[in-house]
Order: sequence, then C-alpha cells, then structure tokens
Amino acid sequence: LPTLASAAAGGSPQVSNAVAELAAKESLTKKTKAYRRALLTYTFNLSNRQNPGLKQAFLNGDISPERLVQMSPQEMEPQSIRKEREAVEREKDREVRRLTELQKAPTKATLQNGSFL
Repeated sequence: LPTLASAAAGGSPQVSNAVAELAAKESLTKKTKAYRRALLTYTFNLSNRQNPGLKQAFLNGDISPERLVQMSPQEMEPQSIRKEREAVEREKDREVRRLTELQKAPTKATLQNGSFL
C-alpha cells in the first residue's frame, strides 16, 4: 500500500509531517477498511496527474490536512471530470424539466368547458 506522503510529493518531509498530523488529528490509527479506503482515496487524488491543482494546494498549505479529510470525492476530483459531471447533471435537469412540461401539456382528451376537445 503506497504512503500518502510518497504519492503526494515523492516523500517530502513537509508532506510526511502533514500526513502524520492528519493521521493523529483524525484518529486514523487502525488499519480498518475505512482507513484503507480513505488512504487510497487521498493517495489517488493527490497523485492523480490530471489533478495537479489539488496536490499543489495541499503542498502550499492552501488545503490543510483537516480540510482534506473533510472534502468529498467531488471536491477532490479533477476540474475536467467536474465539468463533465456538471454537464451530465445539467442535461438530466433539462430532461426532467422537459418531461415535466410534457406531463403538464394539454392533451386531446383534456376536459375544457365541460366537454372533450
């Protein structure tokens, strides 16, 4: 299992200290499934070449270890994936609105003034 420090910055002491702080503050001391999953998530996201902004923000201190462990997967994802996901969500919203409008639209069987059209 790769370490967060080596994945994030090639084993730099700065990241190693941040990871130690992260582990201590978040009580990630047991190697449970949740711990392993969290470690893999942070390792993957910090080492993802499509997401250099997250790694740089973490190394610069713009994202603290405390903040990193609070971030959702969507907050950590690369900008390109976020844009794709948001586009898909917008398309789904448009389709829901279109279907809702179709359901509201009058049909030939609509009763108007007491008679069918």
